[in-house]
Amino acid sequence: MQWACSKEIMTRCTLLGGFAPTRNSTFKDARVKAKAIVGPGTTRHLETVKWAIDNVMASEPDMPLWAGFSNNEIPNELGKLLTGQDYGGNATSGGRRRHSRAARTGDRTCPSGRGRTSC
Repeated sequence: MQWACSKEIMTRCTLLGGFAPTRNSTFKDARVKAKAIVGPGTTRHLETVKWAIDNVMASEPDMPLWAGFSNNEIPNELGKLLTGQDYGGNATSGGRRRHSRAARTGDRTCPSGRGRTSC
């Protein structure tokens, strides 16, 4: 992860096109600014991307259930998926059905049966 997010690698990926950087240094890099022209691999959209990140993008959704989802369900279920402990390694094999009722009704009961928000 450190390699992929390093200054040089992120800048190279941005220069190859189709990549929005996550480092301020990449947005400011002279090579990236030089490609802000019309044509293949352009970076001219990055000024707007950077403005949106700095001015209108929130860090998390403004919804009451988000704290529970972000600290309980998302990391736990993602961990199970990535380690093959659940879902048979396939995110579409049942996870949506299992959690869809909780998302619709606001039910914070843990699907494993361990009680409210204790997953």
